[in-house]
Amino acid sequence: MLAGTDPQSPDYWGSDLGDYDQVFVEMGALTAFLYETKATFWDNLSVPKQKKRLLSGWIRLIIRSFQRLTGCSLGPWSINLSLIQVTWTIQN
Repeated sequence: MLAGTDPQSPDYWGSDLGDYDQVFVEMGALTAFLYETKATFWDNLSVPKQKKRLLSGWIRLIIRSFQRLTGCSLGPWSINLSLIQVTWTIQN
């Protein structure tokens, strides 16, 4: 996950998302995973805060793309809310 969301990594998943990109599904699933395992995974992930910021920043790409395509904000809103719950400590 960390390599896939790091633009400097050769394994970067990218940020040029197409309309109805399959990666939107993975973003939602990854967010659900992080939300459900916050105490056992995210809080114990021993990497620099910058790496965690890259991960959450990559997932937030869905907000811009999804709203542009559908005019709906429920999907991105729920993802963003979950990410806030997971990443609050790295944002401050």
